[in-house]
Amino acid sequence: MALVLLSGQPSALTRQSFSTLPDRHQSDWVEVTLLRSLGGIPVAPTSPRRSKSDHLMRSCCCIMLVLLLMSCQQPDVTSGSVRTPAPAQPSAPARVTPHPEFVDMVITLVNRERTTAGCPALTPNETLIQVARAHSQDMAVHRFLEHTGSDGRSPAQRVQAAGYQYRIVAENVAAGRLTPEGAVQGWMQSPEHRANILNCELRDTGVGVVEAPDDPTYGIYWTQLFGTPF
Repeated sequence: MALVLLSGQPSALTRQSFSTLPDRHQSDWVEVTLLRSLGGIPVAPTSPRRSKSDHLMRSCCCIMLVLLLMSCQQPDVTSGSVRTPAPAQPSAPARVTPHPEFVDMVITLVNRERTTAGCPALTPNETLIQVARAHSQDMAVHRFLEHTGSDGRSPAQRVQAAGYQYRIVAENVAAGRLTPEGAVQGWMQSPEHRANILNCELRDTGVGVVEAPDDPTYGIYWTQLFGTPF
């Protein structure tokens, strides 16, 4: 506002106030306005002919001008402020559903194949069951089908970390098979998986089955661990 006044371009309010003063006092009004805009103190009137109404009008105009200057000089509390973005909402974990009811059926079907081949039946082992279930859940949550887990560990490392001391360990995994029969049938049709099922030196087993209803690729994940302890 002060710059506008000093540059000879008074505001609309200033022009309106200026036009209401008598001609003989216009120079005094400009003097007071400039002093006020520069932060100074207006001088006392020099002309004894000024009326009381002139003094009152000039005082009112000065007060209005000061208020305008103060409003224009208020600091902008929003300028220069840094808007902190809202933290990103963590993505919801994948919805998974374990199927413990499939465990016994898979073991029964596998032992049936082993008996036919002349191998001893496998014994369910709780540690191997827990490790197998954890790996199936890992695959379901992270949407992959591998023996190596999302943490980089191998089946042998997972089993050993769980406290199962083994002499032999093996693992079969599958995905997309909807029933225990379909999972075992698929393994028996694969030479590598069939070899694990019909390895007569293996003694213990554990099965884990976890469904991922929102997974459009596989939907359900299967893990069977085999082991022979020391």
